Amino acid sequence: EGVYTAVSGFITRSSGLISALAFWTIGMLFGYVSGDEPGPNPDLTFRVLVCVVPFCLLSVSLILSFFLKPFPKSQD
Repeated sequence: EGVYTAVSGFITRSSGLISALAFWTIGMLFGYVSGDEPGPNPDLTFRVLVCVVPFCLLSVSLILSFFLKPFPKSQD
């Protein structure tokens, strides 16, 4: 249970970090300054955050999954 709780906490905290990095990176690329000055193309920025970033993260996780080895089956 302790390992499960620790892994769950790590995933929760890392997802916040990944979200913050995505918002910061995309905001810098598209010129976001504030809510009053969202940059020259806020609709494209939103589309990138909603579509492109999750697709990139999904692609990274798919590639990483190919490097994982399955647990050996138990010899009951």
